[in-house]
Amino acid sequence: MKLPELSASAAPEFSDAATCKAWLENVPLANVAAAQGELLYQLREFNRFPTAAAPRLAVMESLREAVNFVQIEQAKRFTNRALPMAQAEAEIFETTVSLWEQMQLGYARCLDAALNGDAGTRSQGALICQRVLAYNGLKMFHHYRAYRQVPGIEWRALHEAYAYAEKLRVADTAVKDLMNRDVHDSSPRIAYARAILVGMANPNELGQRPLTFVDVEISLPAIFDALCDFGELHARRPRRLRQGRVDGVDDIGLFSVALEEAGLGRPLPLILITVSRPALPDAVQQ
Repeated sequence: MKLPELSASAAPEFSDAATCKAWLENVPLANVAAAQGELLYQLREFNRFPTAAAPRLAVMESLREAVNFVQIEQAKRFTNRALPMAQAEAEIFETTVSLWEQMQLGYARCLDAALNGDAGTRSQGALICQRVLAYNGLKMFHHYRAYRQVPGIEWRALHEAYAYAEKLRVADTAVKDLMNRDVHDSSPRIAYARAILVGMANPNELGQRPLTFVDVEISLPAIFDALCDFGELHARRPRRLRQGRVDGVDDIGLFSVALEEAGLGRPLPLILITVSRPALPDAVQQ
């Protein structure tokens, strides 16, 4: 994996789970903007800090609840606003995406250790892969919320992370994600497909409530399984196929899926689900 260089000059306020939890007690969560700024600064420092993979993973898990809180609150300041964004709103959007990026990077360092044979992190491979994919998906989701186009590099990163989950043979391993709304059962495969499905639902044409509805509904196990089962059933029916493109991704065979056809009897905006696996970057295929 290509990751930023570590630096001996990095000096975060914490180096393990215990010091991280102690530091979090003094983060002013009541002042959401200040708390987001502090979390971003310290996480950037920690992601440059040389440390073993096990304490790094423990720190990342300790940060999740505080990060999730400030991100949800700050996102309210750039959603449901007139376009183009005011400068202050655009800056909040950039900071929010940057914090998601740093969360993804922290877990990516743990994933790199697992791929290189670190026993402690390899045993946590499913959790690590799910977190990398989930934070990648959150970056993409907040682009949709701001009516911004998702950069192609984010799609490539998503496919790359899932390829690593397959390499570690943990793609379908169950993982608990307590930061998910309502649905805590997940896996690397679910996190990956969730990002794909939301991206295929024409998210930039949806209002905020329908967009949130689609994101939450897709994560419900019954609906997710029905979509995937329906996809496998109809993948062998060429008459239903049509070609589509995603920015940064090669041609993907897609077909339209309505949940009512899946026998759930629940209305949901038409969702597109992948029939064939998206093309991976050459570096991943090798």
